[in-house]
Amino acid sequence: MPSKTAHRQRDRRFPLFRPQKASVEFDFGGRFWRLPLVDVSVAGLSFVTDEEVPGLGNGVRLEGAVMRIAECEIRGNVAIRHVTPHPDWTTLYGGIFYPAEEADLLRLSGLLAGIEALQPARTDARVEA
Repeated sequence: MPSKTAHRQRDRRFPLFRPQKASVEFDFGGRFWRLPLVDVSVAGLSFVTDEEVPGLGNGVRLEGAVMRIAECEIRGNVAIRHVTPHPDWTTLYGGIFYPAEEADLLRLSGLLAGIEALQPARTDARVEA
């Protein structure tokens, strides 16, 4: 019998239309990176870079990352799950975001609820048996 629990990667993704107001920051490879976010979801985040990030690939865990969206700052770790060349950027990265503390989880939940409230109603809702 299939599980009724939603898979994290099937959760609704929220595109971020003002990338200058949405970024992820982390130290990696001896360098500080601040990269624009493309979208966020309960499952994680996607971000882009216009230059190569040597060594940043599937399975890499970014400790002490900070997700910033407008005035909201959420601390946590990111586990990179996909690295995709993209025609508009050098690379699109996707990962699971693990909030550092309960307060960060609450900020993330509140942020996603606020973004969802501003989105048009979904017309592609699926009903699971």
